[in-house]
Amino acid sequence: MPDGTELQITPQTAAPEPHPNVRTMKSDVSEYLRATKPSLIKMLTSQIENDKTERVRPRETARNYTGLVGAILIVLISIGVLGVGGYFIYKMFNKVPVQQANIVIPQPLFAVDGSETVSARLPNGGDLISVLNKHIPSNVSMGSLRRLVILTELGDGSVRSLRPDEFLKGAGVRASQIFLAALTGPVMPVYAATSQGARLALVMPTNDPDRARSELLNSESSILFNWQSLFLDRKPELKVVPFEDRIYRNISYRFAAAGINGDQFLYGAFPAKNYIVITSSEETFRLIIDRLYEAS
Repeated sequence: MPDGTELQITPQTAAPEPHPNVRTMKSDVSEYLRATKPSLIKMLTSQIENDKTERVRPRETARNYTGLVGAILIVLISIGVLGVGGYFIYKMFNKVPVQQANIVIPQPLFAVDGSETVSARLPNGGDLISVLNKHIPSNVSMGSLRRLVILTELGDGSVRSLRPDEFLKGAGVRASQIFLAALTGPVMPVYAATSQGARLALVMPTNDPDRARSELLNSESSILFNWQSLFLDRKPELKVVPFEDRIYRNISYRFAAAGINGDQFLYGAFPAKNYIVITSSEETFRLIIDRLYEAS
């Protein structure tokens, strides 16, 4: 300076140049590290837990799926077991006869105006008397014939028609063994609508009509006692009665007046078919003979 004073000049620091405010991943990470200052162990632990979580999720999903499938299978198996068990319980309490579908109902020996089939236990002495009385037809036209078919169920569930000896024993009829041995097929009970009311007849196939007729002839002194169930709910006068021979359409038969109420007892053989006919009404006997001729 002019006055000789030394002027000291202090150098000034240059202002820093402004930097653009640009964020980068590196700057964010740096900022995060300065702010949180996490330890290296914590960072490694977090990474391991993340890796374990990612590995466990598929296994949990697989276990959940497997558990669902298992639950469905258990439900289906339970339903199947219950269904099978229910079926066997139903079969146990609803026993079906073994031969129910193969029952052979005997064909009528001649044309009838109606037929009724009933079931009865294997009869003992007199068990069928109530059955014969119970099924007497009513409100039927005069001269009509209706048969009754009686079937029995055996212990094994099979069903069949009664043999002649079973039927007669069940009906309370006392017949000789020789007479029973001459019968070959099921007895056919027939109800006839007559002027005196419903009357019962028994038509029986035989392989020896002469012997069967001879046996009946030999038992005439006690025949009303032995065959009284033939009169159904009526009570004949039980005594020894005289028989006489009669003929209808060349068929001979034995006839007896059986009581004071107009009851009758008669029997005869139809040789063309080898049938024995026993009934408590002469009108019924003649109706049956007419039908047998029509069937010949």
